[in-house]
Amino acid sequence: MQSTNQDKFFFCYNPSLAKYLKLKGFDYVTRAKHYKSNKEFTLYTINDSLENCIQEWNKRNKFNWR
Repeated sequence: MQSTNQDKFFFCYNPSLAKYLKLKGFDYVTRAKHYKSNKEFTLYTINDSLENCIQEWNKRNKFNWR
């Protein structure tokens, strides 16, 4: 199965999660606005450490990102 670019990146539209990730030492690739919704997001390269951190945040906040 071929991987797409979206599989390699996490688009974070939640400012609280973005702040949490920053506190945990993660740097985003870019910060931008969605071209249709105009909502701001931060873009992260996915790796195991990032996924674990997001899962930890989800457990604390009862969210599921996938």
